[in-house]
Amino acid sequence: MRKQYTPEQYLGLIPQSAVKQCFIDAPGYNAAWDYCVTPKGRHFISCCAEGTFPEYVKLYEYLPDSNEMKLCFDLEKSLVIYPRTIRPSKVHTSMNPMPDGRLIMATHTTASAPNHPCWMPEAYYTHMWEGFMGSNILIYDPETGKVEDLGIPVPRDTIYGAKYIAEKDCLFFSTYMRGHAYRFDLKDRSVTDYGQCTEFGVYYLAKASDGNLYFTTRSGALWRFDVKTLRPEYTGVDVPEDQTKVKQRHVPNCGRNRNVMAYAANGEDGRLYFAVHVGSRFFAYDPKTNTLEMLGHTIPEVVRETTPYAMVAGMVFDRYGKLWYSCGEGHRGLRLCRIDIQDPLAQPEDFGLIGTEKRVQATVENMFIREDVLYMSDTNHGADAPGVVTVNLGKVREDAHKERILCQDPVLFIREKDQKVRYEELYRGNLEEDGRHFMDFLDQCAQDGRYLTENPVFFGKGQRYACKLWKQFGAGSSGVSSVFYDEDGNVLAYLGAEGSICVTVRDGEILKWEKSGAIKGEDTEAVEKRFAGYSLPAHPGRQYLAQASACGELGDGSVLVGTKDGMLAVIKPADDKAGKVFCLGAVCNGGAVHDIAVSPDGKRAYGVAGDPDSLGMIFTYDAESGLELCGCIRFEDGFGRESVGVSCEPCCIAVSSDGRRVAVGVRDYLGCVYEFEVDG
Repeated sequence: MRKQYTPEQYLGLIPQSAVKQCFIDAPGYNAAWDYCVTPKGRHFISCCAEGTFPEYVKLYEYLPDSNEMKLCFDLEKSLVIYPRTIRPSKVHTSMNPMPDGRLIMATHTTASAPNHPCWMPEAYYTHMWEGFMGSNILIYDPETGKVEDLGIPVPRDTIYGAKYIAEKDCLFFSTYMRGHAYRFDLKDRSVTDYGQCTEFGVYYLAKASDGNLYFTTRSGALWRFDVKTLRPEYTGVDVPEDQTKVKQRHVPNCGRNRNVMAYAANGEDGRLYFAVHVGSRFFAYDPKTNTLEMLGHTIPEVVRETTPYAMVAGMVFDRYGKLWYSCGEGHRGLRLCRIDIQDPLAQPEDFGLIGTEKRVQATVENMFIREDVLYMSDTNHGADAPGVVTVNLGKVREDAHKERILCQDPVLFIREKDQKVRYEELYRGNLEEDGRHFMDFLDQCAQDGRYLTENPVFFGKGQRYACKLWKQFGAGSSGVSSVFYDEDGNVLAYLGAEGSICVTVRDGEILKWEKSGAIKGEDTEAVEKRFAGYSLPAHPGRQYLAQASACGELGDGSVLVGTKDGMLAVIKPADDKAGKVFCLGAVCNGGAVHDIAVSPDGKRAYGVAGDPDSLGMIFTYDAESGLELCGCIRFEDGFGRESVGVSCEPCCIAVSSDGRRVAVGVRDYLGCVYEFEVDG
């Protein structure tokens, strides 16, 4: 049974003598997902649009002395962007000061195109007119007010997390949809693609005491960009599982965000302290020893007992070596906390809800302390404008013992079943009237969720398994070349171009592995020769790619044939040698059909296709239903480490002997084999 708390304990605010709020005057904008303070003490914050609000990112400078916002640029007026496309609506954790005082950053997107019902990047990323063209790298000069567009380094994907390294004059970044890591060199404007290094992109890059950049994959593996070798590498360390998070099963995107580094700060002991997005612990990584320690609870008792889940949002050390952070669950309010993290017995101190009587803090993107004043972004308070909150820490320490003023923000009550009466008793107000604005926002979010649920982009509806082969065999050398099922229903995955290793997998777990001399099955060259005499379908002008790349024998004697340009055809049995070719159309937006597998009864075929730089496509075909494009590999189920799956280069596929499972091998930098339960 949960402990009961008084309104003063739960709704009490931090000392109001310490807090100031400043919000951006930009109707419709609701988010700020990048906030930085330059070495010269200038504050810059991105103003972002999210969801169904199709607008462009704006950059503001916050002026602490006057507590005002000054518009730096409106991207719509600074770049030429085709009006039907998905908007570059954000700058997300990528804003970096340069030595000369300029700011380098990259655009991101979470806003829809004008004709879309909500934000649908995976559904439209290849759409010629309404897709996302790619993130722009921008340089802003605060002295002149000019914005320089360096172009789009990666087409059809969006940059998510970036860090500038002045010594190398380069920007390290990752992309959201494909999870690839890149380096952009400003000297020669070159782009280096390191391949997939994480699932869903890097949310946050932290510079540690050794000068390297650290991040975690969505499944909790700790990686670094080595600034000397200019390459990403897996440290071999994983974020420990925090069993206290089991009760948080209903949390949206919990699988995806469970073990990803969200915020970090360097301690005086040289260790990198960080928190994950959905969790109740701090972690400390020592670059010198390559060791990771799970520390005590981040969440004060009042939060543990009153909210279904909690997260740390922002963290920074003060001049006394104490760690300040916010903690809570979004629209149940964030609390200002402090802990002596060097003391293993220390408990978090709770100073109350962050905000004022009328507005509580919902989410923080970043925190800074300057002259004992805490600065933080204030974002995603429903559809309300974002801004900056400042907290005088001296006044917090001085007035912490005084009686707390209660927060009256309807956001704190509106999602609780029994809170309507409580709100009206406390404040003599009408919750439905006072919170109508926020209720409308929640209704819009629910509608967006329905659109996405009713229009799935990804393959697989039942049980799914991900076996992360790269954890055992190494990133870059774990790509799968072919998959098969053995007589026991296990998946046999052959690694490497020559299939030198055969791994036996069951339900996502490696049972054994052994060296193998050759890959089973027909190779691409043999398939091409077999159908060289046939007139296969082609895109106009690309007839030279009308060459067979994969095939599957159907039960009626016909053959399903895919081409190097992603076209699919059925060659029906005939007396003449050439047979009859029936075109089924294109199965991907670019790239080849890589492999086709047929169910044991010969009625249904499964295939994989796509360009190496795309998201990949899984498709099915049967004579009754025809061709169906099923989508790419991306899922986030439950809480296990292997329950997060994202891969962009599916290259081989197999069907189990009972037709109830499909295995897919990928040749991404992070080699994996996936298994999906399907209708037999």
